[in-house]
Amino acid sequence: GAHGIITNSYIIYKNHELKKKAEDEGIHAMLGWDGPIMTDSGTFQSHVYGEIDMKPEVILGFQKSIGVDIGTVLDVFTEPGTRFKEATQELEETQKRIEDADKNKEEMMLAAPIQGGRHLDLRSKAASDASKTNAELFPIGGVVPLMEQGRFQQLVKVVFAVKKELDMSKPVHLFGCGHPMLFALAVFMGCDIFDSSSYAKFASRD
Repeated sequence: GAHGIITNSYIIYKNHELKKKAEDEGIHAMLGWDGPIMTDSGTFQSHVYGEIDMKPEVILGFQKSIGVDIGTVLDVFTEPGTRFKEATQELEETQKRIEDADKNKEEMMLAAPIQGGRHLDLRSKAASDASKTNAELFPIGGVVPLMEQGRFQQLVKVVFAVKKELDMSKPVHLFGCGHPMLFALAVFMGCDIFDSSSYAKFASRD
């Protein structure tokens, strides 16, 4: 019953065999899927495994070259525990990357992630700034740790701070929201699109 699928352009790019196949065939033929395909950019890999060797403009160009429907900006993942000063600096870098991507997205739809950590005023600012671009989709990023730790009250505060400042005509994606118990809450908060690699990970461990 999925309406679209999401895969990771960074993982494809870093695997020589997958990269060549994606460039030769296009992402839809490679995955055997005619519907919408969105790609993430490597931000979460950077969060989990440390800094990744990738320039934002390179991964944006790769997403365009393989025919992705919705490409994602390589944003800076801000941890919930990041202090205000550092979170502000990370958000400034993310916004710069969004604006650069907005100028170069061409026909590809653009997902502009909203960061800011636990700081609600930064989240609101990020949402307001992103809404001034031509991005077609707004993923709320940096919230997987809140969901993993069961900090749902904080999650709600973050989502509401973002929603109040976003362009209401465009869909909101809650990054990494995959557990069934969260879907109803997320829809109630006004989120439209969800993704998760949890099912593949759980299945790999039986």
